[in-house]
Amino acid sequence: MRNMKSIATLALLIVSWLLWSGHFEPLMLVFGLTSVLFVYWLLGRLGVLEHPDEYLSIFLRLPFYVPWLMWQVLLSNLQVARLIWRPTLRTTPAVRRVRATQKTDLGLVIYANSVTLTPGTLSVDAQAGTVLVHALEASSFEGEGFQTMDARVSALEGD
Repeated sequence: MRNMKSIATLALLIVSWLLWSGHFEPLMLVFGLTSVLFVYWLLGRLGVLEHPDEYLSIFLRLPFYVPWLMWQVLLSNLQVARLIWRPTLRTTPAVRRVRATQKTDLGLVIYANSVTLTPGTLSVDAQAGTVLVHALEASSFEGEGFQTMDARVSALEGD
């Protein structure tokens, strides 16, 4: 059964690469297969292939999370552009720890990377329970932005 899950994981990686790249030229397929095999090898080294059910459920929920994340990236881009185009460029950078309620290491990595993908913020350190974030504006820590992202990533992990 474990062998079947490993083969299914490899097949999922190949299909994902094909869908994301959209390239079917022979040279690109060789590059794609090489990169997929490298990622598969890394997954084995990281121990991900030993518990594929946990990671597969996260992967299957990604299509519901990624559009929301891309919307947040767009909104943050607009905020950073507005900040840059102000007549007086005065920023109030800040570094603070934000709560991370993820149950798995992969969930924590997804949360920290989501913060980094959002313009104006950067994950500096991630540990169980918290992520150290540098923000271009201290006001980024006000409101529910980080809590909402945290909740969304925790939902991505499932119950």
